[in-house]
Amino acid sequence: MRKCAIISISVLLFTAGLCRAGEKVTLEQKFVPGTYVTTMTTDMRNATQMPNARGEIKQGIKMLMVMETTVEKPSDKGQTIRITYKRFRQSVTSGSMSISYDSAKATESQNPQMAKIYGAMLDHEIRFTMDSEGKIVDSKGLDEMWDKMGAGNPAMALVVKNMKKQFGNTMLKQMISSSSRYMPDKPVAVGDTWETNTKQNVPVLGEIDFVQQCKLTDLPDTPAGKVAVIVFTGKMKSDKPTTTDMGQGKMTFTSVDMTMTGKMNVNIANTTLTTTVMDMSSRIKMSVGGPEGRTMDMAVDTKGTVKTTVRPGRYEPPATQPAAESSAAQ
Repeated sequence: MRKCAIISISVLLFTAGLCRAGEKVTLEQKFVPGTYVTTMTTDMRNATQMPNARGEIKQGIKMLMVMETTVEKPSDKGQTIRITYKRFRQSVTSGSMSISYDSAKATESQNPQMAKIYGAMLDHEIRFTMDSEGKIVDSKGLDEMWDKMGAGNPAMALVVKNMKKQFGNTMLKQMISSSSRYMPDKPVAVGDTWETNTKQNVPVLGEIDFVQQCKLTDLPDTPAGKVAVIVFTGKMKSDKPTTTDMGQGKMTFTSVDMTMTGKMNVNIANTTLTTTVMDMSSRIKMSVGGPEGRTMDMAVDTKGTVKTTVRPGRYEPPATQPAAESSAAQ
């Protein structure tokens, strides 16, 4: 989910100046005022190797997440972006077990644990404000969302505390502030490539080296305007152990190795209008604390695809949403 959460914000951060054929394009952070609907689908397959297990423990996760984003006009206080979660649909399969959730259906028919988590997120607003230089001056919403999830359950206190630390308002500010570092530092033309090499502070996993190669492959004219077609390959890697206590024992991530490849189509005149397809694979090694101080080592291999589309307009519930959006959401 957080990947999902981390990808939905990043696609808003590419922009370019209008150009004539043959001219170079300047990619820079810019948010165009308006209201948009982001639809994100993920299809992931996990294989976990555990000691004394007979073979791998395999799990499949499919998810649909729909968000409504409102980009306000800049003012003397900065520019504010508001993101509201509008729909979640998730299915998890592991062997013969299968659980699912769909926020469009009645709450009483849902898995109770999923309903508690997603119920706290539905229609919850996350917002951040940037100054004229793109620096985040204020953010709010994530801390408050975790408080809603843990409300009335004292046993969740430590979990909420850690989630606010890992996935709270401070993380949001750091994530948005660092996004502009992944864009080229000079104008680019079709065929040009660029590379970024940064250290990204990823929740739970800690500080990770992130190297990304990008290439501008085309600038076609479309009915919606000129589009920048960007292909990318990224590598996230860390061998620095990071320990997190989520309330049910400590978990130490000993290594992370993740590869991402994909293509992004960015509207030049309005960069909030994007489509992105990304394939990813990763191996994460970890050590999980058990009773009497014992630990258990495991490795999780993940492969999957993330697809994101952004269109102008307001969110419409499934019963009345346009056919095109309904097809894209399946």
